[in-house]
Amino acid sequence: MINAGVWSPYSLYREDIATFAACGDYKQSDATGFISIYGLPTKVQAIVNNEKEGK
Repeated sequence: MINAGVWSPYSLYREDIATFAACGDYKQSDATGFISIYGLPTKVQAIVNNEKEGK
């Protein structure tokens, strides 16, 4: 998909910093913690469901 005509003064997207390499602040190792935290509700739901089903 090519964005060809949307513009907003409040946009959080900036083409000059759209890649992780451009600013150098992103570390691949940061993704591990994010994925763990983001997936936590799913893990808790699975535990609760398994307990309800007696597994």
